Amino acid sequence: MYSLKALLTITTTAFLVTAAPASDATASYSGDMTFYNPEGVTGKCGHNNLQTDHVVALSASQLNGVANCDKTIRIHRNDLSTTAKVVDLCPGCGSGSVDVTPAVFNVLADPAEGRVHVTWEFI
Repeated sequence: MYSLKALLTITTTAFLVTAAPASDATASYSGDMTFYNPEGVTGKCGHNNLQTDHVVALSASQLNGVANCDKTIRIHRNDLSTTAKVVDLCPGCGSGSVDVTPAVFNVLADPAEGRVHVTWEFI
């Protein structure tokens, strides 16, 4: 038989475990991937990048102000994946869509495709 104090501890612990919200690290997103040239422009996160850098611009909802600046995401397409650092806002991107440099796009798709469907997550 449990004491009242033990039951409260067990109940509180169970509540804390089940009430914890999912973090961005466990969320998966899905959308279109396009590519852009970041050269000559300072991105929303304050970086100047090259087309050869593995960087990404996210929609306003995923960039979350600048809270997700400098985080890394893993992007998947078919049986391929690559990583990119979050450095900019993509104002034309819907939630889940990403705009990447040609260096990233070339790993996952033929540039002639221009727009492809991907999934991705923060890592």
